[in-house]
Amino acid sequence: MSRIEVAVAAPLLHTLSYSFDEQTTGNPVGRRVLVPLGRQRVTGFVLGLLPEEDVSYRILSVIRFQDVSPLFPENLVPFFRWIADSYHYPIGEVIKTALPGGLTSKNRKRLQLTADGREELHKWPYSDIVEPDWFAQLLKKSKLSPTLTKKVCSERLYKKAVADLIAEGWVFLVDTVDADRIREKLEHCYTLVTDMELP
Repeated sequence: MSRIEVAVAAPLLHTLSYSFDEQTTGNPVGRRVLVPLGRQRVTGFVLGLLPEEDVSYRILSVIRFQDVSPLFPENLVPFFRWIADSYHYPIGEVIKTALPGGLTSKNRKRLQLTADGREELHKWPYSDIVEPDWFAQLLKKSKLSPTLTKKVCSERLYKKAVADLIAEGWVFLVDTVDADRIREKLEHCYTLVTDMELP
C-alpha cells in the first residue's frame, strides 16, 4: 500500500497520511478523497505521495477517490502551502475556498425505520397524541432527511420520542455522506459547413 499526504476540509493546521490501493489509476495528486477523520468521513485533497517508511502508528486507508482526474495541478500545491503558512489558515480550507463550492462532502446522520418499526409504529401511542410532520414523514418514507433528522434530534420536544424509538429498536441512525452538489456542464456546439452539397 502506498501513502499519500492529504489536506482535509476541516480546521486542522497540519496534513494527514492515508494509505491507498496502488491499483488506483492515474496520478492521485490534486484529486479529492473521502477519508475517515475520527468518527466522521470527510473530503480531503491529495497533496503528494509520501515515501515508504516504517511508522509506529496505524495508517488509515482512503475510503474512495472521488475524482477520476485532478481538480488542480501539482504545481499549485506549493502555492496553497504558502497561503496556509502566511495566513496561519488550514491548508484544506485554503484549497476548499480556491475550488468551486459544493465539492466537499459532509458526513451526516439520518433516522431510518427498521422492519419491526414499519409494523409497530402505526400502533405507537405517540401518533395518537400528536403526529408532527416528521413522524408522518417517517411513517410514509421509512426515513428522514439528514436536515430533518438533525432538527428532530436537537429539539427538546422530540428528543425523548426519538430516544424511545431507538430503544425499542424501531428506528436507527444511519451515517450518510452528502453527494456532490455540482455536476459537469455540457454544451451543444454547431459548426457551419460551407462546402456541403445540398440535394
